[in-house]
Amino acid sequence: MSRNGSGVYSPSATGYPAVASTTIESAKYNAVIADIATALTLSIAANGETTITANIPLAGYKITGLGNASADTDALNRVTADARYAALTGATFTGAATFSSSVTISNIQPNLWFYESDAAADEKYWRVLSTAGTFRIAPAADTQATSNYALIIDRTGTTVDSIAMTATAFTVNAIDVTPTSGSFTAELADASVAGNVLATGTAYWRKVGNLVTIQLRGLLATTTATSLYVRAIPAALQPALTGTNSQCFLVPGFSNGTFGPISLKIPEGTAYWFLTAVTAFTSGSASKGIGENTSAGVTVTYMVSD
Repeated sequence: MSRNGSGVYSPSATGYPAVASTTIESAKYNAVIADIATALTLSIAANGETTITANIPLAGYKITGLGNASADTDALNRVTADARYAALTGATFTGAATFSSSVTISNIQPNLWFYESDAAADEKYWRVLSTAGTFRIAPAADTQATSNYALIIDRTGTTVDSIAMTATAFTVNAIDVTPTSGSFTAELADASVAGNVLATGTAYWRKVGNLVTIQLRGLLATTTATSLYVRAIPAALQPALTGTNSQCFLVPGFSNGTFGPISLKIPEGTAYWFLTAVTAFTSGSASKGIGENTSAGVTVTYMVSD
């Protein structure tokens, strides 16, 4: 046997070692040459002629000087491998990547960055992260600094406790649902325009989407008027529904000196609301208007658009 199973070659014991000053026997000589030929045949030829017939254990050593791979069955050197596969740390993808299974990002604060290379200054980065039991999305500056979170979702176990969104505008199904609020001075008058202003009071409003809520202080006056209006409604709070509609409500107020329900009608696209008593306002001088008193008014919620 040419090799001992560990790669060590030992010449054939037949005719080896030769004895000095003796005649070489052809049988012994041929046995040694045949053994050497067998050992050479089982070696790897430097010119690439040899086909490997078994795995080669490298015992921790490197293959050095390996060329770049070009075929699917070629071994990879470091250059080819780095260009073909993502490193476990610090990988950069320069083309599209497809993952055929789930991907888990694991860290005490896992981060996922989106970079839009052609965006304007400080508009290139988006950051998605999980921290302290919350899931967050934030725009980031070109330095990757984040200060405002567009979305924060908080949880307890598998229950979502809160969803906080921060933006200058919110749109749902093309409806602007950005909360806005303000105040205006409401008037109680005896005509829809001109006429006499009988009482005034501060009204506070809040608008979310197509709904407006107005908190109106009591507007009361002792008057002989038989028609009463709440006026000075800002344009942004005036309904603009499809078709010609009025929204009607029963609210507390005074009719001819008696406290009880009165009708409040909010017409389309006007700066006034129309008040009518259930039994009609009479021409007698009496307390009339909306609300119980100047500090106890009414709160009305109505639609301003479809």
